[in-house]
Amino acid sequence: MNQISEKTAKTKKDDRDSLHVLPLSALNIDTKALKDARLIKNNRIRSCVELFRGDEVGSGQMEIEHLHSEFGWDIANPPSDLVLFRKLAPLPSFDVYSLRISLRELGIQVNDLLALQLSDQKKAELGKYMKAFTEPLIAKIYGGENLQLNSFDDVLSLFSDPDVTKVRARLDAMAKELKIDLMEVPHFLEDFGDVFLSLSCYRSCMDQVEPIVDEFSESIEDLKKSYQFKNKALLMNTCDVIETSIINLLTAIGGRLETFERNTEHMWEDLSAEKFKEVKSHIQSYHKGL
Repeated sequence: MNQISEKTAKTKKDDRDSLHVLPLSALNIDTKALKDARLIKNNRIRSCVELFRGDEVGSGQMEIEHLHSEFGWDIANPPSDLVLFRKLAPLPSFDVYSLRISLRELGIQVNDLLALQLSDQKKAELGKYMKAFTEPLIAKIYGGENLQLNSFDDVLSLFSDPDVTKVRARLDAMAKELKIDLMEVPHFLEDFGDVFLSLSCYRSCMDQVEPIVDEFSESIEDLKKSYQFKNKALLMNTCDVIETSIINLLTAIGGRLETFERNTEHMWEDLSAEKFKEVKSHIQSYHKGL
């Protein structure tokens, strides 16, 4: 697997940060005309292949089961690309964290390591969420130092200080606090950053969705009060079902996020690599379900 170029990564950053877009350039696609296409969830939450997109031309989408007519595929003996799309279509989300798990379970390799990472811009946007996790870590281990940290990259920069003695002391302090070998510290930091970046990402998505849902709920209420529709029993029942479903879903997701955050708070009480592994396992077990 080869990393894509920095230039290509920048052009793909919006896709990597999306919950509903999977660039086919990240996968091993045989059909040349599809290498720059994208698998997307459309407005109906159905998976389809977006062949082109532009401000003036809109989005050119095609159902997966209709691709054979465009590319002359034999349905009786489907090519590998169609088999691949059929595996990917049922996935509920294309965010990088659930994709890591889903692609591995499906036995699908990516040819682009950066395709399963958030863009640098997105990581910077999540800095305000990450502070809730990075500040306790630093306070626990380097409480005596006056450190100004605004992102997880600032945490990593502690170990690139030109003062080798200071870096060594910091590494030793972290290894001692975590009860791990000194050489395991870099791996811990990598895992720590990725796990809590994922939690920050989902929390950010939740914060973005809630105002939209509130506006939608207000529209539903307006519809229910409408003189034209309020006496239509079937429509009113449908509105109630939609409202209840959305509220229950948001409540469930919010509850999970709060549970993760509470477990993280407990982790600081007696910080160790083992405690972190438990929290990490708990969070990652729900990546596909968030």
